[in-house]
Amino acid sequence: MTAPTTAERLYRLLPVAVRRRDAELAVSPQSHGPLRELLEVLSIQFDSLSDDLDQFYDDLFIETCADWTVPYIGELVGYRVIGAQSPGISSLRADVAATISYRRRKGTGPMLEQLAMTVTGWPGAHVVEYFTRIAATQYVNHVRPAAIAVADLRNRAGLTLATAHRGAFDENAHTVDVRQIDATAPRNRGRYNVNNIGVFLWRTEPMRMERSPLRPHGTDRRRYRFEPEGHDRPLFGLPRSRSIVTEFGAPADVPLALDVRWVAERTADYYGPGRSILLEIGAPANQSADIEPVPDSAVRICNLGEVPDGSGNWANEPPAGVVAIDPERGRVYFGTPLDATRTPLGTFCRGQAVPAGARAALRADPGTRPPALGIASPLPEPAGVLRSGGALHDELNAILAGGTLQLDANQRWSLNSAITVGDAGSAEPTTVAVTAGRHSRPVIDIDGVTALNLLPQATLLLDGLVIEGGALVLNEVGDRRPRTIVLRDCTLVPGWSRQADGTATAPERASLIILDPFTRVVLDGCVTGPVITVAESNTVLHNCIVDAGAATAVAIAGRPAAAAPRSAGTAADCVVGPGTDEAGSVQLRNCTVLGGLHVTELSCTNTLLHSALAVGDPRPAAVLAVRRQSGCVRYSWLPLDSRTGQRHRCQPTPDQKNPDALRPIFTSLKYHEPGYGQLSRATPDEIRRGADDESEMGAAHDQFAPQREQDLATRLDEYVRFGLVTGIFYAS
Repeated sequence: MTAPTTAERLYRLLPVAVRRRDAELAVSPQSHGPLRELLEVLSIQFDSLSDDLDQFYDDLFIETCADWTVPYIGELVGYRVIGAQSPGISSLRADVAATISYRRRKGTGPMLEQLAMTVTGWPGAHVVEYFTRIAATQYVNHVRPAAIAVADLRNRAGLTLATAHRGAFDENAHTVDVRQIDATAPRNRGRYNVNNIGVFLWRTEPMRMERSPLRPHGTDRRRYRFEPEGHDRPLFGLPRSRSIVTEFGAPADVPLALDVRWVAERTADYYGPGRSILLEIGAPANQSADIEPVPDSAVRICNLGEVPDGSGNWANEPPAGVVAIDPERGRVYFGTPLDATRTPLGTFCRGQAVPAGARAALRADPGTRPPALGIASPLPEPAGVLRSGGALHDELNAILAGGTLQLDANQRWSLNSAITVGDAGSAEPTTVAVTAGRHSRPVIDIDGVTALNLLPQATLLLDGLVIEGGALVLNEVGDRRPRTIVLRDCTLVPGWSRQADGTATAPERASLIILDPFTRVVLDGCVTGPVITVAESNTVLHNCIVDAGAATAVAIAGRPAAAAPRSAGTAADCVVGPGTDEAGSVQLRNCTVLGGLHVTELSCTNTLLHSALAVGDPRPAAVLAVRRQSGCVRYSWLPLDSRTGQRHRCQPTPDQKNPDALRPIFTSLKYHEPGYGQLSRATPDEIRRGADDESEMGAAHDQFAPQREQDLATRLDEYVRFGLVTGIFYAS
């Protein structure tokens, strides 16, 4: 039964005679009288006033108050608002709520750990009081037996942690280091001194992949990899949840790349339901009733590297009934071959430092992208939701006239035919969307060239997908009609696919080829290989990584004009070439481009153009725009000899004394590593804080790492005891 409305409750308070008379004045038996209709109008204001009163009561408490009242409650308890608050943190609510708790524990190490995670939003933090790790004569009334002056060579775990994670958990005693812990240059920082406090931060997010089919290695049905793309990649630990931090964190409390020996000694902490790793055996249909977990008693953690004899076999072959796991390489070795009707499923954490490309977490809701990208919203109504892998041909044909197909599982699908969008019998604009679920990272295998057949005014949207094994190609149509292709949070695997060691199988081939000049292409939050477009086309890239494999390769280029409509139907047609033909108009914002560009017109902001010319390169410049009277390059890094339009506050500048020293330094530029595309803290501040909003240039711009770091430094100054100095270190 529904509750009565405000108008009904007010009407019942009136005398019966008044209500009877009002009913007699009604126009019809189905309508209300004039007095009742008046109360309907008044009830709108009564409801609004009631909601305001309820909100006023909620605003008295930090847990339920509106966001705009958070600073005012903070002022009541003496909270100091952070001047450079990171835009990556949506609200100060958690920080304000814990203010009194922080003050009660002011200056303690566990409190500083909780403060660091709350202020920065990073997944892990650890505080080290370096005065406890100095090799010095001890006070006889306060002897510390654990602080011996020499390293314990029998402590295997301690020696492993001494060099891992930048020494965050190194408990060995060290001699005094008189260098300042807060020095500007990271290489000049000291640690081990009486007044030093180190704060270690983990920036790599552990994305949980649930029931992802293992990728087979060979045909023996014994050897597999966790990584869906078939290459070695370390597994990450899922941090323990700590609502209130009352003691110093341990390695299990932060997202670490897992070590074989470490996990082998703590298998029960990392393997099993709800933990970092779980293996299950399921049927191909992936029905929950058919899934059987591998018990922890059958699991062995060991090194599964290649045998050095060159045979390609893996070391430490397990006996029958045993399953070996190598978390450093992400490998699985079954002692007994699996039945052909069973599929191994892995639940694990996949580390990703930069929020670009397909990912099982951290993705925004559909329809929340910047309006400037021109992406249609809302999406068409779903025509189907798939949760088991297989071919997509029939499902895509069912929505070619418009609709959404959602792939809501970490499964593999195959696509061996063209993607068609539009109904030839209708002149209305058509939108077809293929999207991933909020917590899914589906992989689509394509066989070489996959054609995109878009009718006029049609839009194709791909969201959250990994596309492996080929290139997406839109051939020239010749009808001079508009078409739109949108890719959001997608990974077009650079080099088409990856070998076991992570190297590209075909680095010279493009991942996206647009040969129709009247097609608009939008890539938002994507990782892709080289892109080929043609003159007069329009391409927009936002928060993307374009990876050509090397700075001397070609990342964005075009195709020469031809009398007949241009097309690409074979793998040979997808080779990028020397890059001497220009692409169309390209707009880059918050992007990292590894390789050269040759475009008609270039506009970019907050972008890293990591490009260079090789010996004998036919291009006049690694970054070349034909029209230099239009287009502007703002707050970006690009080679000094680049030929572009007007530059505004770019790096390096012509008057730089040593321009070669002002270069981006990456944690990794290898696609298969967790730190892929992430800027190292050793990067000069002109680049790390060189964006238009003083964030870093490149695809990690929207993480606002410099602002988070500044916020933490400000807050540490408030809570650290007098005389102590803090230094911030990135452990990942």
